[in-house]
Amino acid sequence: MKKILAPTDFSATSVRIKLLKWLLMTIAYWIQLPYYARNVGMLDFFSYTNPGLQMGGVLNYSKIGLLKKLDNRLRQIPITRLLPHKITLENALFSIKTAGLTFPFIIKPDIGAQNVGVAKIDSAQELEVYLEFAPMDVLVQQIVVAKLEFAAIWYRLPNASKGKILGLALRNRDKNNIASTTCKNLDFEIDAALHQAFEPLTASLTDVFFGRFDLIADDVDAIRAGNFHIVEMNGAFAMPLQLYDISWSFWARIRGFSRHWAIMAEIVRQNVTLKVVAQRGNILQVLREPLGQFLGRECRWSVERKSF
Repeated sequence: MKKILAPTDFSATSVRIKLLKWLLMTIAYWIQLPYYARNVGMLDFFSYTNPGLQMGGVLNYSKIGLLKKLDNRLRQIPITRLLPHKITLENALFSIKTAGLTFPFIIKPDIGAQNVGVAKIDSAQELEVYLEFAPMDVLVQQIVVAKLEFAAIWYRLPNASKGKILGLALRNRDKNNIASTTCKNLDFEIDAALHQAFEPLTASLTDVFFGRFDLIADDVDAIRAGNFHIVEMNGAFAMPLQLYDISWSFWARIRGFSRHWAIMAEIVRQNVTLKVVAQRGNILQVLREPLGQFLGRECRWSVERKSF
């Protein structure tokens, strides 16, 4: 009888530590929100940033729903398939096969943050373990090989025909500790070619104006040439990871945060002026999932062993 370990630590303690660390790191960022949202209110601020997403994609939004809004004509999005909660292993394997996916692949919650629940699946046995403990819909995604991982903050003003890259970071992830990620600022690499590289992908976005692309590529020149793959796109909740480079001084980081918020505020101002209809959400509904995980009420994933 072979015993395998569930692929990722989903214990309540692990989730609490990751979320607490994340909250402490971003206090300086979020403390500026009341000032920039003073004309529309903090909840509507996000809704008008990305009218096509519930509350602008602050938290409780579908990752695959956002990916489907992108134009994948250049095949810059890896094959991704949604597996509904409580799907049987047989049906999951059939769905994966018909999508053109093979082992190994990446699996992660469709609604989630901070890499909670992200795992590499190498076999049907590991998939069965994951699905048994997963308390929500999950995504399976093709593994695309590239040398480096980047995070790019993208935006387009509603009255503009093209978008721009506001920030670019190189992410260095510790494969043995997925929560230990460092970021290097690459804002100096932003130029007209980098802005243009995202146009084919974002041309179809008519109701999403701000977000962060998590992508992989061999280098920045490869991104400029359009040779990159999008792992996921984050909504209005996306933070400027380039500002977490330790080389930034405190005040330089504050100015960077201010520029980030100011761009979002201008998007909001223009959408309000245009009388755009935004998807306003209930804050309790939006926070249900992350708070449930943080308090351990919905965190049933664990490192318990299963026999085969």
